[in-house]
Amino acid sequence: MAGLIVEVHVPLVPATGLAADAYPFPWIDDVETFLAELEGTIDVLDEGEECGDVYVFAVGGADEADEIGQGRRVELGVS
Repeated sequence: MAGLIVEVHVPLVPATGLAADAYPFPWIDDVETFLAELEGTIDVLDEGEECGDVYVFAVGGADEADEIGQGRRVELGVS
């Protein structure tokens, strides 16, 4: 049986207060860093990817409560 995979869908909303020529989604790097710090507790299954108007991150390798809990932390912007 395959393990649970949790996808975290984050709206692709540009960060505010950036210079006109700045990359509009610097928060993606912040989320990827946060998830990388969780390696060992959960598995980050792939690099995130843009999918329409959202950016998708996927985690697995832990029990359901841990995976959903970490996904919720990303959603709330808590690290």
